[in-house]
Amino acid sequence: MSYLREKISQLPHGKIYSVNGRLAVSIFYDPTDSAISTYNRKRYYLTSERGRFYKPLIDEYICLSDELKRLEKQWNFIYRIAPRRIQYPLNKRRYSMFDGDFFDRAVSNSNGRRAEHPIAYKGMILRSKNELIACQQVEKMGLEFKTEPMVGEGFDALYPDLIIRVPEQIKCIGLEIEGALDKERYSYKSRNRRKGYLDLGFQIGKDIVFLDIADPHQFYSELLDTQIRLAIEASLDDIIFPDDQWYQ
Repeated sequence: MSYLREKISQLPHGKIYSVNGRLAVSIFYDPTDSAISTYNRKRYYLTSERGRFYKPLIDEYICLSDELKRLEKQWNFIYRIAPRRIQYPLNKRRYSMFDGDFFDRAVSNSNGRRAEHPIAYKGMILRSKNELIACQQVEKMGLEFKTEPMVGEGFDALYPDLIIRVPEQIKCIGLEIEGALDKERYSYKSRNRRKGYLDLGFQIGKDIVFLDIADPHQFYSELLDTQIRLAIEASLDDIIFPDDQWYQ
């Protein structure tokens, strides 16, 4: 809820309504324009340049506001006290290379190694059916991801199969799908890959998770879901919260 409030504060506030049969957007707050207020609103028809500019921003504002109201109602139904307010930017005792800026800068498909059996999926090139299933599973969780960005530099660069954004924590989590571990060649590569992440200061189970698969005929969807959720929960330990309140 605190994250939603932060996102809402960064957006123009307003509504979309009809004026003489024409749709218009009314703005009563804009973080980039102090002249706009509840008492000095701006109105633009959606057919105008400013109207087209504000329309998607107000749509997002309305969507996030509705979601916040839903969560507040759910909270009040379960708890007697008000939820805590967590301030952004977050104060952390430990920062990972996988932060929000890294996700924004990351470029999918940065690995130049040719895929033996490429699978095209939503503009991305995947290397296996396991990666495809993982992408679909992460989508079901409602999380944003990118595939095979470059981590590190030069010969020691790593290319996690996915990085997954955790917007509330201003970070992302890497995912490596380690298939065919019953074969010595792949098992050896997996051990070296883990060492590479550790050498870069990543914490396994928090910054990067490994889904180990030995059975070529099975994908562990429920295990992947659990590993991602546990990594998100483990990352809460890096955030400094006030001592007199609990996690929201």
